[in-house]
Amino acid sequence: MPAGIILTSHGKLAKEVLASAEMIIGQTENIQAVCMTMDDGSAGLRKKMEQAVDQFSDREGVLIITDLLGGTPCNVATLLAQGSDRITVMTGLNLAMVVEASAVAQQPLQPLTDYLVRIGKDSINRINPCGGTANSGISDGYDE
Repeated sequence: MPAGIILTSHGKLAKEVLASAEMIIGQTENIQAVCMTMDDGSAGLRKKMEQAVDQFSDREGVLIITDLLGGTPCNVATLLAQGSDRITVMTGLNLAMVVEASAVAQQPLQPLTDYLVRIGKDSINRINPCGGTANSGISDGYDE
């Protein structure tokens, strides 16, 4: 089975990014959102993440995508990954990553992670108001 993907964030960002992705691609089976509330703290968030990881026990592995390097969701995910060879963590959660993750979900965990890191970086562009992006060579395939 493809890897399970957990989106995690401060507040409701992970839940809302997943909801936005599902507006574009439809329902997802292998992606869950785990949101940290003000009351969770590290212990509460860890419990939520462990439950999400357990729901993907039948998967090849679990990719946890966090919102912010060094933030509590990232730190908790990193601690979980240290105790498991099935968990990989990356940061920089964005909508482009989640849409692409659904489209290429059949890839093994490490190639999937490498691909999504590239997608996340490539999805950040400065827009030239006279047409196109400032990053030449990137096209969505549409003429506008």
